[in-house]
Amino acid sequence: MSVVATEPRFVVLADDHPLAGRTSVAFSEIADLPWMEFDSDPIWCDFWRATEQRTKPATLGPSGRTLEDLLEAARAEQATALVPASIATATAWPGLAFIPVPDVPPSSIAVAWPEDGQSALVREFVAVASQLATTAVR
Repeated sequence: MSVVATEPRFVVLADDHPLAGRTSVAFSEIADLPWMEFDSDPIWCDFWRATEQRTKPATLGPSGRTLEDLLEAARAEQATALVPASIATATAWPGLAFIPVPDVPPSSIAVAWPEDGQSALVREFVAVASQLATTAVR
């Protein structure tokens, strides 16, 4: 496995939310908001809800399966979640604000391969991915 990039995490909120105009927020300021319930791997959900930062379980809002479900729930002020910088900065998202949360660990992007060895093709892919990641928006 090779980590090819890391990205800070951002909270997604409706653009008229009281925190939306901030340049950053502390996790403690958003921890008690309702969080999106995803039908996904529990470890993945724990990471994106910053469970390791919490002193009590997250309050869960509506369920969703996709990024679009999350964005619609955030626009409606029904739920929030953390997203990587690559989503937060990918495009203009009407009705939404993405604010950095610097006191949560970043998200890592990794490439993994079978234990029996790394082929020349895998080595080349990892090198290209690492090179592209250094030019990505952080």
